[in-house]
Amino acid sequence: MEAIQLSAAMLRNQAPELVLRLGSTVAARVLERHGARGLITIGNAVLAAELPDQVRAGDTLRLLVQDATGEKVTLKLVHQEGAQQSQSQHPLAASVPLPNGGFARIHADQEGEGRGGSREERSVALTYNSPALGSMQFRLSVEPRAVAVTVRAAPGPPHAAAEEAANELRDALARVTGRAAQVTVLPREDPVDLYA
Repeated sequence: MEAIQLSAAMLRNQAPELVLRLGSTVAARVLERHGARGLITIGNAVLAAELPDQVRAGDTLRLLVQDATGEKVTLKLVHQEGAQQSQSQHPLAASVPLPNGGFARIHADQEGEGRGGSREERSVALTYNSPALGSMQFRLSVEPRAVAVTVRAAPGPPHAAAEEAANELRDALARVTGRAAQVTVLPREDPVDLYA
């Protein structure tokens, strides 16, 4: 895969002002490379990253924020000649207005594969930064006969609130989609920075 992987914890610790929204593009420069890892700059931030084989020190890259959930942030290489094509490859990336006046960014996985690698499964990832509950991560997977949502919320009140609403969400999904629905609520696991 032509993508760069960043540690979400490192990004929060070293560049808290850097906001990477799903579906947005950013410019980066490769400072150095050592095997599969190297240093890149995005804005004023210098970050350690896992690099694809074709990326070399000194390269200037255009990157699409493909996934920003869990422990890793995935930035897909966008080839300059394929800039128009990149838009057509992500037709389900959109900003959705929220009741509080904010916006949530929704992005459909390009590969369309999820658990088990089924080609018939389609997934959408959503991260919502709630003023009351903090960052809530959702992954909606739709198969021909079923729909499943995994919700990740911070331990404590956010996790308890998500668990309390899980049955209501499951029933609403089944009603709207006409499929068997499942909702799984998990604690959000922020990675531990072992170098701190």
